[in-house]
Amino acid sequence: MNIEHTNMTVRNIDATTRFLRAVYPDIKIRGKGPRQNGGIWQHVGTQTQYIALQQDQEPSVSTRRDYYDLGINHVGFVVEDLAVITERLLALGYRKNDMGVENEGRHSEYFVDESGIEWELVEYKSDDPSVRNNYTQ
Repeated sequence: MNIEHTNMTVRNIDATTRFLRAVYPDIKIRGKGPRQNGGIWQHVGTQTQYIALQQDQEPSVSTRRDYYDLGINHVGFVVEDLAVITERLLALGYRKNDMGVENEGRHSEYFVDESGIEWELVEYKSDDPSVRNNYTQ
């Protein structure tokens, strides 16, 4: 599976873009413009993969409870150097939660951006799928 893009509505399109560019400094804004309802849209990513962001003209307050109500709980990204990215995100004031995992196959950390969206960052320590995908640890 190779995901080409995902589309999400955010409270603050600029804040979510800042977070994504803090994780991946080389990504670009591929396109942006007005929505028919008066909001805005923006595609952030590479030439082959991106996150489509939508912001309503008057963003609503969500009553969705993460990990309880229907909807996406977080989006996961593979990163090359989680320690460097974690340090950069903390220095920029992003909040890390306690759901991270570290074992012989992977290390992950979870961050929440200014729009309240949770992102999982994963650094794999092995190319062996049985080690990478060991969920008993």
